[in-house]
Amino acid sequence: MVLAIASYPRIRLLLLLFGVFISFAALASEGDRLAICFLEDNMPYSDRASSSGFDYELGMRVAGLLEKEFKPVWVSNNTQIQEIESDYPFKRLARGECSVILSVPGTSESFEEDGATIVLGSAYYAAAFELVSNKAQTSHNLRKLRGKEVAIQSQTVAHFALKMLGAKSKTYFSTIAAVDGVARGEAAAGLLWGPTAGWVLQGLEGENKPRFVDNYEPSVALRWNVHFVTRSRDQSLQKLVSESLATIDAQGELSALMKKYNLPDRRPYDKTYTLGALNELQLAR
Repeated sequence: MVLAIASYPRIRLLLLLFGVFISFAALASEGDRLAICFLEDNMPYSDRASSSGFDYELGMRVAGLLEKEFKPVWVSNNTQIQEIESDYPFKRLARGECSVILSVPGTSESFEEDGATIVLGSAYYAAAFELVSNKAQTSHNLRKLRGKEVAIQSQTVAHFALKMLGAKSKTYFSTIAAVDGVARGEAAAGLLWGPTAGWVLQGLEGENKPRFVDNYEPSVALRWNVHFVTRSRDQSLQKLVSESLATIDAQGELSALMKKYNLPDRRPYDKTYTLGALNELQLAR
């Protein structure tokens, strides 16, 4: 029956025109929205149940500045993975299910994913493995902690950095468990991914609760600049998002969001993590 209908040239033309109309309508609709991929359970960045998080609120603000409808695209995630090697929904971005992903620590300008080129936009803040302790006299110099146990999350860069420094480490399988270990005195301090650790620390109570160590400055091997990412073909969108983030920062809103979710307020560095920088820690022992 379909073949019979399609054999009439006039009907075929009408069907073609109808299809073109639908395609343009879809494109116009997408152009009015800013679709951002978020992990469902990934605080402090995003949480579907409460419609909150640092990235969620930031994305909503970017959409507002661009006068676009904010469209969160929620992706389920493995809550056991809470560090840099997290399960970012890059495949969703590559397939066009969303246009932007926020808070991606980066060391390269672009990478390939599912047949698409993903490019990093300008860095708008920095993140690092931060030192955490509940002791007021904790040294902010990692080398001075070599004789003590330092809590880390297993298989993170912090884990390897302590090995390079010749320091002792006590391994935990989550940031929450590591912070709890520091609170109970199982470790003298913790070297933990700053944004996640900040969120965990914010929920603690009591005068003896662990805190970020004052005056700590992460080594080059322990810090990253943080970017948003888009597909390479979305160059105009990348420019608009970059400009919006710069405006948000200039107005003090970025710092306000960092304070709200207890992210260390660090700005992009000239030098960040490389494998060479990690190896240099061993040479400096």
